[in-house]
Amino acid sequence: MVSYADDFVILHGQPFTERQDQWFKEKLALEGLTINEAKTRVVDMLKQKAEFDFLGFTFKMVASRWPSGNPYLRAQPGKKSQERFKAAIRDIVKHRTSLTLRELIAKLNPIVRGWRNYFNSCGYPNRIFFKMDWFVVARFYRWANRLSQRRSKCLIPDPLKKLMKTGMELFRPPRLSSVKGA
Repeated sequence: MVSYADDFVILHGQPFTERQDQWFKEKLALEGLTINEAKTRVVDMLKQKAEFDFLGFTFKMVASRWPSGNPYLRAQPGKKSQERFKAAIRDIVKHRTSLTLRELIAKLNPIVRGWRNYFNSCGYPNRIFFKMDWFVVARFYRWANRLSQRRSKCLIPDPLKKLMKTGMELFRPPRLSSVKGA
Protein backbone atom coordinates (compact mmCIF):
# COMPACT_ATOMS: atom_id res chain seq x y z
CA MET A 1 0.00 0.00 0.00
CA VAL A 2 1.30 3.44 -0.94
CA SER A 3 -0.02 6.66 0.55
CA TYR A 4 0.84 10.20 -0.46
CA ALA A 5 0.81 13.34 1.68
CA ASP A 6 0.40 16.26 -0.70
CA ASP A 7 -0.80 18.93 1.67
CA PHE A 8 -1.01 19.14 5.40
CA VAL A 9 -1.12 21.74 8.14
CA ILE A 10 0.70 21.60 11.43
CA LEU A 11 -1.13 23.44 14.20
CA HIS A 12 0.88 24.20 17.29
CA GLY A 13 -0.16 26.04 20.44
CA GLN A 14 3.29 27.47 21.22
CA PRO A 15 5.47 29.88 19.22
CA PHE A 16 7.15 27.97 16.40
CA THR A 17 10.91 27.51 16.79
CA GLU A 18 13.75 26.13 14.69
CA ARG A 19 13.95 23.14 17.04
CA GLN A 20 10.33 22.21 16.30
CA ASP A 21 10.93 22.68 12.58
CA GLN A 22 13.85 20.24 12.75
CA TRP A 23 11.73 17.74 14.71
CA PHE A 24 8.97 17.81 12.07
CA LYS A 25 11.52 17.33 9.28
CA GLU A 26 13.02 14.33 11.06
CA LYS A 27 9.61 12.69 11.61
CA LEU A 28 8.65 13.21 7.97
CA ALA A 29 12.03 11.83 6.82
CA LEU A 30 11.25 8.61 8.72
CA GLU A 31 8.18 8.27 6.45
CA GLY A 32 10.20 9.08 3.34
CA LEU A 33 8.74 12.58 2.96
CA THR A 34 10.37 15.98 2.67
CA ILE A 35 9.01 19.47 3.19
CA ASN A 36 8.88 21.70 0.11
CA GLU A 37 10.65 24.80 1.44
CA ALA A 38 9.33 27.00 -1.38
CA LYS A 39 5.69 26.32 -0.48
CA THR A 40 6.05 26.07 3.30
CA ARG A 41 5.26 29.02 5.46
CA VAL A 42 4.65 29.66 9.13
CA VAL A 43 1.58 31.72 10.02
CA ASP A 44 1.03 33.18 13.47
CA MET A 45 -2.76 33.04 13.69
CA LEU A 46 -2.83 35.37 16.68
CA LYS A 47 -1.80 38.30 14.47
CA GLN A 48 -4.54 40.42 12.96
CA LYS A 49 -5.54 39.51 9.37
CA ALA A 50 -3.43 36.35 9.47
CA GLU A 51 -4.91 33.63 7.29
CA PHE A 52 -3.97 30.64 5.20
CA ASP A 53 -5.58 28.66 2.41
CA PHE A 54 -5.81 24.88 2.56
CA LEU A 55 -7.72 22.54 0.24
CA GLY A 56 -9.99 25.30 -1.07
CA PHE A 57 -10.78 26.77 2.35
CA THR A 58 -9.49 30.00 3.87
CA PHE A 59 -8.77 29.79 7.58
CA LYS A 60 -8.70 33.05 9.51
CA MET A 61 -8.76 33.98 13.18
CA VAL A 62 -11.63 36.41 13.79
CA ALA A 63 -12.94 38.21 16.83
CA SER A 64 -16.13 36.97 18.39
CA ARG A 65 -19.26 39.11 18.09
CA TRP A 66 -19.97 38.58 21.76
CA PRO A 67 -18.27 40.98 24.21
CA SER A 68 -16.98 38.17 26.42
CA GLY A 69 -16.24 35.77 23.55
CA ASN A 70 -12.82 34.56 22.52
CA PRO A 71 -11.51 34.78 18.97
CA TYR A 72 -12.24 31.72 16.87
CA LEU A 73 -10.90 30.15 13.68
CA ARG A 74 -13.24 30.76 10.75
CA ALA A 75 -13.14 28.33 7.83
CA GLN A 76 -14.93 29.37 4.68
CA PRO A 77 -14.58 28.81 0.93
CA GLY A 78 -11.45 30.52 -0.39
CA LYS A 79 -11.41 33.28 -2.99
CA LYS A 80 -9.81 31.01 -5.63
CA SER A 81 -12.52 28.41 -5.07
CA GLN A 82 -15.22 31.05 -5.43
CA GLU A 83 -13.69 32.35 -8.66
CA ARG A 84 -13.45 28.82 -10.11
CA PHE A 85 -17.10 28.22 -9.22
CA LYS A 86 -18.14 31.49 -10.87
CA ALA A 87 -16.10 30.66 -13.98
CA ALA A 88 -17.84 27.26 -14.23
CA ILE A 89 -21.24 28.97 -13.96
CA ARG A 90 -20.26 31.53 -16.61
CA ASP A 91 -19.18 28.74 -18.97
CA ILE A 92 -22.61 27.12 -18.73
CA VAL A 93 -24.96 30.11 -18.46
CA LYS A 94 -23.89 32.38 -21.29
CA HIS A 95 -26.09 34.45 -23.52
CA ARG A 96 -24.96 32.76 -26.74
CA THR A 97 -26.32 29.29 -26.16
CA SER A 98 -29.05 27.24 -27.77
CA LEU A 99 -29.88 25.39 -24.54
CA THR A 100 -33.26 25.80 -22.89
CA LEU A 101 -33.75 26.84 -19.29
CA ARG A 102 -34.31 23.22 -18.18
CA GLU A 103 -31.16 22.04 -20.00
CA LEU A 104 -29.07 24.80 -18.42
CA ILE A 105 -30.38 23.93 -14.97
CA ALA A 106 -29.69 20.22 -15.56
CA LYS A 107 -26.05 21.04 -16.40
CA LEU A 108 -25.68 23.46 -13.50
CA ASN A 109 -27.24 21.46 -10.65
CA PRO A 110 -24.40 18.91 -10.29
CA ILE A 111 -21.85 21.73 -9.98
CA VAL A 112 -23.89 23.56 -7.33
CA ARG A 113 -24.58 20.31 -5.46
CA GLY A 114 -20.91 19.29 -5.46
CA TRP A 115 -19.68 22.71 -4.32
CA ARG A 116 -22.34 22.83 -1.59
CA ASN A 117 -21.54 19.33 -0.33
CA TYR A 118 -17.80 20.00 -0.20
CA PHE A 119 -17.91 23.37 1.56
CA ASN A 120 -20.88 22.61 3.80
CA SER A 121 -18.85 19.98 5.66
CA CYS A 122 -17.09 22.44 7.96
CA GLY A 123 -16.74 26.08 8.77
CA TYR A 124 -19.08 29.00 8.26
CA PRO A 125 -20.08 29.06 4.57
CA ASN A 126 -23.50 30.75 4.88
CA ARG A 127 -22.37 34.23 3.87
CA ILE A 128 -20.48 32.89 0.86
CA PHE A 129 -23.37 30.56 -0.08
CA PHE A 130 -25.73 33.56 -0.08
CA LYS A 131 -23.41 35.42 -2.48
CA MET A 132 -23.08 32.40 -4.77
CA ASP A 133 -26.87 31.90 -4.87
CA TRP A 134 -27.40 35.44 -6.06
CA PHE A 135 -24.55 35.17 -8.53
CA VAL A 136 -26.30 32.16 -10.12
CA VAL A 137 -29.69 33.90 -10.16
CA ALA A 138 -28.12 37.02 -11.70
CA ARG A 139 -26.48 34.93 -14.45
CA PHE A 140 -29.84 33.39 -15.35
CA TYR A 141 -31.51 36.78 -15.27
CA ARG A 142 -28.91 38.19 -17.67
CA TRP A 143 -29.25 35.10 -19.89
CA ALA A 144 -33.03 35.54 -20.05
CA ASN A 145 -32.79 39.25 -20.90
CA ARG A 146 -30.39 38.59 -23.77
CA LEU A 147 -32.57 35.98 -25.48
CA SER A 148 -33.93 38.60 -27.85
CA GLN A 149 -34.02 42.33 -28.46
CA ARG A 150 -37.22 42.57 -26.43
CA ARG A 151 -37.06 42.09 -22.72
CA SER A 152 -37.61 38.45 -21.95
CA LYS A 153 -40.56 37.34 -19.87
CA CYS A 154 -38.90 33.98 -19.20
CA LEU A 155 -37.93 34.92 -15.62
CA ILE A 156 -40.22 37.89 -15.02
CA PRO A 157 -41.55 38.88 -12.46
CA ASP A 158 -39.72 36.66 -9.94
CA PRO A 159 -36.58 34.95 -11.24
CA LEU A 160 -35.79 33.09 -8.00
CA LYS A 161 -39.25 31.55 -7.77
CA LYS A 162 -39.27 30.49 -11.43
CA LEU A 163 -35.78 28.98 -11.24
CA MET A 164 -36.67 26.96 -8.15
CA LYS A 165 -39.91 25.72 -9.72
CA THR A 166 -37.94 24.66 -12.81
CA GLY A 167 -35.66 22.55 -10.60
CA MET A 168 -32.71 24.80 -9.83
CA GLU A 169 -30.82 23.78 -6.70
CA LEU A 170 -29.48 26.58 -4.55
CA PHE A 171 -27.08 26.64 -1.61
CA ARG A 172 -29.54 28.10 0.88
CA PRO A 173 -32.92 27.95 -0.83
CA PRO A 174 -35.77 29.83 0.80
CA ARG A 175 -39.04 27.99 1.20
CA LEU A 176 -41.23 28.80 -1.79
CA SER A 177 -44.07 29.74 0.53
CA SER A 178 -41.91 32.50 2.01
CA VAL A 179 -40.85 33.83 -1.40
CA LYS A 180 -42.96 36.81 -2.44
CA GLY A 181 -45.79 35.85 -4.78
CA ALA A 182 -45.72 32.10 -4.11
